[in-house]
Amino acid sequence: MREITPESLPRPVLEFTYATGILIADIRKRKGMTQKELAEVAGIGRNTLVEIEKGSPKVQMAHWLCVLHQLDLLGFISSWPSVELAKLMDNQSQKKR
Repeated sequence: MREITPESLPRPVLEFTYATGILIADIRKRKGMTQKELAEVAGIGRNTLVEIEKGSPKVQMAHWLCVLHQLDLLGFISSWPSVELAKLMDNQSQKKR
């Protein structure tokens, strides 16, 4: 099995994990939760949640799904709103400038 690195993954995969991480962080903050609180209810470590919010493709899929479940977003994935994700990504890129 090959090692997962950003260079070894298709660009759409990286874009999706990055955008999903931004969405998770945004929803967590809107719900008034800290990273520690969300990590605890999701049954993962805070460092794992930090990696998820960064969009790391190395985090186990089950951990991503546990976080999405705790934020009531699991059923939402099949109808992902590309417009909302695009707005969030644009906001993030503007913050980094």
